[in-house]
Amino acid sequence: MNHNTMSWHGQMHFVAGAVGFTGLIVGSFVLANRFRSLDQMGWSVYSLVTGVIFLSGFLGVASGAKGTAIIFFSLAVAQSFAWLSAVFHHLRSGTNSGQA
Repeated sequence: MNHNTMSWHGQMHFVAGAVGFTGLIVGSFVLANRFRSLDQMGWSVYSLVTGVIFLSGFLGVASGAKGTAIIFFSLAVAQSFAWLSAVFHHLRSGTNSGQA
């Protein structure tokens, strides 16, 4: 078996990840714009920075880089999940004056 060839399971995992991660990145940029329009600059910057960090990490891993890129990507995933939790809590708690 050639270890340089990705199995179809691996290919599907990569495709599904690319779709989901693209949605996460786009969503962070959309929310950054929305929070900016609501004058919630802290949330806007947090959302924008999250998108940039995750995009950087994803591109690093998608390029085939190893080592440090995988560590950075893992940290970007954790940071993005923290951002998702914080945004969901912010929107659920009503601290955004009922707008989002």
